[in-house]
Amino acid sequence: TDFLLSGARPPVAEILGRLQVPHFLHLYANIEEALDAAAARPPYLRDELLLAPTPTAAAVARVFVRDVCQYWQLALPDETLLVRAVLLANELVTNAVVHAHTDIRLRLELRGDRLHIGVRDGDPRLLRLVTPPPEAEGGRGLWLVEQLSQAWGVHPHPSGGKVVWCTLSL
Repeated sequence: TDFLLSGARPPVAEILGRLQVPHFLHLYANIEEALDAAAARPPYLRDELLLAPTPTAAAVARVFVRDVCQYWQLALPDETLLVRAVLLANELVTNAVVHAHTDIRLRLELRGDRLHIGVRDGDPRLLRLVTPPPEAEGGRGLWLVEQLSQAWGVHPHPSGGKVVWCTLSL
């Protein structure tokens, strides 16, 4: 209490000690460092969306991916990653709508400098890459996924169905 009467300010550590603030609380030298840390992305983020197998599912998925990537600040400094992520999610969800005819779960995960996009459906048939003939109007979804992502794959889900996934580097 004498520091209050004299007008002098006690060190922050002393105040926090008196308040019994846990020791794992991060302290910063100044407000700028604290604001930078508050604005920084955590090393792991995840969000997901449940979709019905309807013609509008891909459009809903595109909006979801755009919103999540912008919220996670992945669209900065340019939008290349955002455009790719939206396109890849669109292709994966469209494949699930056309071929699986089951509920779809779209998951976005940010692990360090990798954005993972996964689409789970209830169809146990695993996909494989097929090169469509040049005159075909469709069938290029997985080809696009292969061309635009760093890696992609498909695996059975333990609860049934499968997960088709791809990754992008930030």
